[in-house]
Amino acid sequence: MLLNTLTACFLIATTNLSSQSEPRVYHGPYEQASAEQFAGEWTRSDGTYKLIITVESGKAVAKYFNPTPINVESTTLKEADDYLSLKIVLRDQGYDGSNYELQYIPEYRFLVGIYTITGQAPTEVYFTR
Repeated sequence: MLLNTLTACFLIATTNLSSQSEPRVYHGPYEQASAEQFAGEWTRSDGTYKLIITVESGKAVAKYFNPTPINVESTTLKEADDYLSLKIVLRDQGYDGSNYELQYIPEYRFLVGIYTITGQAPTEVYFTR
């Protein structure tokens, strides 16, 4: 289910690639997933939402902005069979436990996944650098 969601989100996102000056890089199907893939400044496709992710000793730390800073309660890397996902839990006024579950797509350098607002249906999202 998550893979289908990510694929659909990815297909929508690829239409924005032609305007980016950064060349596409394909890392191949055998690239080992790593925390460092998540590092950087990411902007969500549908607004002013921004993630800044740093990696320290293999552990990811996220900061979230909308456009002002929103408190991040936790940032967790979860390892699956062949990929890593990053879960970011927000805990602030209007963000009571809302969370992102994101996966890095190396061939297009996107973060794609699901944003869940407490008490609402999950939403598909993607971020670009």
